[in-house]
Order: sequence, then C-alpha cells, then structure tokens
Amino acid sequence: MARLVSFALVAALILCTVSVVAADTKIVKMRHTDAYSVMGQAQPAKDEDSTVWLGPDRMQVEQSGMTFIVRLDQKAAYMINHAKKVYSKLDLPLDLNKMMPPGMAQMAMSMMNFKVSVTPLGQSKKVGSWFAKGYKMTMTSAMSTMESTVWATTDVKVDLSKYKEMMKEFLKMQPGMAEMARELEKIEGLQVESAGSMTVMGGTKVATSERTTSIAESEAPASGYEPPAGYEDRPFDFATMVQQKQGQ
Repeated sequence: MARLVSFALVAALILCTVSVVAADTKIVKMRHTDAYSVMGQAQPAKDEDSTVWLGPDRMQVEQSGMTFIVRLDQKAAYMINHAKKVYSKLDLPLDLNKMMPPGMAQMAMSMMNFKVSVTPLGQSKKVGSWFAKGYKMTMTSAMSTMESTVWATTDVKVDLSKYKEMMKEFLKMQPGMAEMARELEKIEGLQVESAGSMTVMGGTKVATSERTTSIAESEAPASGYEPPAGYEDRPFDFATMVQQKQGQ
C-alpha cells in the first residue's frame, strides 16, 4: 500500500522535473523514506534513486526494479519487471477499463482514486544554484493522504508540451492518476526539492523527501527505449502490477 503511494509521489515529482532538449536527457533523483511500521510490520529507512530518460518522442522511467517506457512514435507503452524478466505491451492511449475484467476498473478507481490539490505558497528560496518558488501539494484517496511542499525553478528553459503528453500516459498505468497530471500543470518550472509525509492505514505517518541530483544531456539508454532482449512478453495483468508496487 505504501509503495502505491510512493509510486504516485514519484510520478508527481517526475512530472515537474523536465528539461526537453534536442539530445536525450537523463534526470536522476534521490528519494528518502523514513523508517515506519504499518499493520505490525516494521519497514526500515530507505534511500532510492529514480532515473528518467527523455527522447524527442519517447520516455523511460526506471524505479524500484521496474522500467516504464512510453513510445509516442509506436503508440505503445511497456511495463517491464526485471526480477521476473517479463514485460507487457500496452496500446496508446491507455485505457485501464479495456485492460481489466468487467467491474474491476470501477472497483480500483473507488479505492485508489487520488484527489490532488496544488496551491502556490507565495514563498521563494535558493535551492542549490536555483531560485525556486514553493507549492503545497495534497493527495488523498480512500486509503491514504499525502502532504508535501515542493520547490520549482524557472531558471532552466523548458518545453513541456510533448513531455506532458507522455507523462499522462505514464500516469494512466495506475488508476486514479489522471487528475494529478492536470493539477500539476499549476507548478511552474522544474522541481528541485520536495519534503512531506504520507499517512496510510492505521494513521501511520511516513516522512519522505526527494531531491534532484542531476539533469544532463546524455547518450540514449542502452535499452534503446525497448524491452530487453530475451524477456517474455506477457499480457498486462492489473493484480500483478499492484503486487509489484507493494513489493510482494
């Protein structure tokens, strides 16, 4: 469950951290989660990198042993599980209603539909070498609540139009995320820092933070924005995806 919320947080932060240039762009972020206990199970503190590769019409997100690829040129997306060496190919535009058994999409939406609110704080500060403005972001669902403060800069030139198109498809890989993409358009510039907490079942509060460590032009990833050779192509299965997010 906490991993599902973490997925939502990562997606939110990635959406605000984009520099689209002619060459491919590599974005690396470090996420920290404090130790916590939920439903009697203790979870240690965790530091984890996430990496986003951006090409002119393609995007690759690497996080938590999974890779997500969006290919606008192919009108396709891929979900890759490296531990099991399998992947699922999905047609664009994504529609989870067409990929789930009858009634499952509605049930999933009722449980995991996120309500997202972004509000400018009217504050600014220096973050690293960037002048940044602050925003309050709140995400709520039937199972969790997340509140965070994010800092974004306009010091770096950006062109978000094509990236936002790809990011919306990425967000659709999990139910309830479409509103997030719309609301995050209120954040101006690139996010360079965030800190907050999420409250999950039983009232457990988990502190999280994330910081961009690098944004740089780089050669395309070795995968070439394709599933690795030798991986098995399997039909998309929503229940398996949820288990992967929960670390089961």
